[in-house]
Amino acid sequence: MGNWAAMTAEGSFPVEPAETAGDKEFHVGETRVILLESVASTQDELRRLAILAPGTALCIVAQEQTAGRGRSGREWVAQRGAALLLSFLATPAPASVQMTPLAAGVAAAETLAEFGCPVRLKWPNDLIAAPDGARCKLGGILCEQDAGLPGKVLVGIGINLLAEAAPPGLPATSVAAVAGRAPSQEELLCALLPRLQRWCSLPPSSIRKGWLSWQTGLGESVTVVMGKRTIVGEALGIDEAGALLVREGDVTVTCPAGDVHLQQSPRHAQKKAGDAEETPMPKTI
Repeated sequence: MGNWAAMTAEGSFPVEPAETAGDKEFHVGETRVILLESVASTQDELRRLAILAPGTALCIVAQEQTAGRGRSGREWVAQRGAALLLSFLATPAPASVQMTPLAAGVAAAETLAEFGCPVRLKWPNDLIAAPDGARCKLGGILCEQDAGLPGKVLVGIGINLLAEAAPPGLPATSVAAVAGRAPSQEELLCALLPRLQRWCSLPPSSIRKGWLSWQTGLGESVTVVMGKRTIVGEALGIDEAGALLVREGDVTVTCPAGDVHLQQSPRHAQKKAGDAEETPMPKTI
């Protein structure tokens, strides 16, 4: 897992973290990071500790999740030590709460680019890379709110660092596959947390602009599944609340949430490994 011990600092937390030997605590800026060897879910552990210790800036990191989940309750599986698995307690501006998944995506994209791993953001919560010309999932984001934590958003992020983290049989990839090497978990975490704090605190217009500079899929044919409704059309953009805008026939449909399936364009499908992206990668801030 890297030299986490060099980063730890002695101190006590007002409540006990989840049961595991070898748990550690340290700070990244003002954020208290609790490192767990194993936990059922970083989201659930963050929720538990945040309610018991209000006012504490928190991040939970785990080597292993035994009951990790993604959007819509889907199982999130990663081999022990092969991914960065974290949950961060964000305090977005009231007007930006619905934009938090997009803000977290921009923070992750900037951070990964710093380590030589160019990614794109697929609405609403996927980190996408194309090491062999085909778009593959590199990671994902899950944002949740809790009535016991007013004004807060629990931001869960999973990033595949090594090939072992990518589920077999799925179009997934890893930082190592894209960049040639993967940073250590602690390197990536320390670079990511300040960006998460910054992007999650920005106004909607800034988040929207940032997300658009990293997006993939706009201008393409998409299928959006929203509950029992399926929308097929062209992805036009996102509005100031972060909803996806899709042209279906002569109507523009606003999709505040849903699962998006991109139709692979012939141009994208014919790209070879090592080819440049269709549009220049934005500079990180």
